[in-house]
Amino acid sequence: MNQSWEPLSAVEIAELKAQHFSPPEASYMTGIAPDRMLGWHKLGLIPEPREVKGRGHRRKYNFLQLAFLVAMRKLSRWGMPLEKAKLFSEAVLVPRIAEAFDEVFAKTTFREAEQWAYIETLAFYNTGFQEGQGDYEYSVFLENKLVPVEGERYWIGDDPEPDLLTWMRQGPMDQGPLDDVLIIIPGNIALSLGCEIEEVLRLRGTEDWRQEVRQMMADFREGKKPPTSFEQSVREALASGLRPDKPLKGSKTRKSRKRKPSRKA
Repeated sequence: MNQSWEPLSAVEIAELKAQHFSPPEASYMTGIAPDRMLGWHKLGLIPEPREVKGRGHRRKYNFLQLAFLVAMRKLSRWGMPLEKAKLFSEAVLVPRIAEAFDEVFAKTTFREAEQWAYIETLAFYNTGFQEGQGDYEYSVFLENKLVPVEGERYWIGDDPEPDLLTWMRQGPMDQGPLDDVLIIIPGNIALSLGCEIEEVLRLRGTEDWRQEVRQMMADFREGKKPPTSFEQSVREALASGLRPDKPLKGSKTRKSRKRKPSRKA
């Protein structure tokens, strides 16, 4: 992927995130067995993806749903109860993965994307495991330095911003070493997932999806009516604050038809 790296525009990023994938493709990209995904659906633990009308009514997963599956997999494998894993995935991980995705794939080179992906680290830990009851918490590190999370207090010796290893050795509030810590890097998940998505699109035979998006973008600038789904991607790109390279004319700026000269009486 790093050899063929090409930065994406805001519209291309929105379009890539809007792609939908079948359960087997989602299983391939997230590493979750289809039976487990189906079981989580039956328990109401993961958002129900878009239903596509037709034979079988098969589920289709977009980027946010894939990110949710990856987050659930990491937290549940660590031992976090599924209900709590769902809460942390929705409130903490998925928004960070989505934000990192926009930043990472706009970088000029793969090296820059990889470096940016590792800026933020989340450390999940269990501070009150007693008689089977766990009280999970997490800490945030930016460029390997601890930053405060709203509602939490920190006290790591004399260092107000310890690095990750120091924090793990001394523990929050100097409670002692932490033996059970789950390290998650949202940007790395975003980078890996985006590369997986592009790989699946290539396996489908749609290697030129970027060219298709750019052609639709060119048509849109000329005032041609694009597909509804593409219009949604354009709106999302504009809402993100990332403007396309060239101003959009939109369908309302079509050239008016020349009026036929009125017949003389």
